[in-house]
Amino acid sequence: MIDYLANDRHALYVVSAYGATAAILAWLVWSTLAANARARRDMQDAEQRRRKG
Repeated sequence: MIDYLANDRHALYVVSAYGATAAILAWLVWSTLAANARARRDMQDAEQRRRKG
């Protein structure tokens, strides 16, 4: 299978495209989760400040 991919340029491009797509999707999911966590922390901090003052 690896030899086939190494000899077939088209298959190599397809596998590379799938890999790039997977990397982009992983980054998108990670950045969304990180932004949501950051927003949740900011909301909790604002709520605590509102209760104190």
